[in-house]
Amino acid sequence: MYAIDILLGYITQEGDSAKAFIEGSEEAIVREIVGDVTNLLNSRPQYCMQEEESCSILGYGIPDLSQYTPYSIKDRERVVVIIQKCLERFEPRLEDLSVVPVEKQDQYTSEFHFIIRAALKVSGRYISFSADSRFDSANNTFIIR
Repeated sequence: MYAIDILLGYITQEGDSAKAFIEGSEEAIVREIVGDVTNLLNSRPQYCMQEEESCSILGYGIPDLSQYTPYSIKDRERVVVIIQKCLERFEPRLEDLSVVPVEKQDQYTSEFHFIIRAALKVSGRYISFSADSRFDSANNTFIIR
């Protein structure tokens, strides 16, 4: 966990939630990760960069995905790679990371649907992390649960 995350956690958390955060409960840590991943995937870099430059804070987030369509299998595969690389770069707390597209019966939808799976090291042991992630291409936003 980064020092700034801890500091911001102390400042922004209140009541029992702050106590759980300070004590490092699994629920508080998972809530923090979900919030951070949501912010990361809803952030857009300000300009297009070369691969090596995208690791800096200027490359934080994912590029605009409006050029991809959820109707295309190739586009879904490309978006999986974009999300995976972004999470590997900017969210080092997630280990053994995988982003898996969810196949839908309804082929006519405006959203990409993925499951993000990873392991989190908490108090010297690993816990499983799984988040339902949907990207609504109509609104250009991610929702993660």
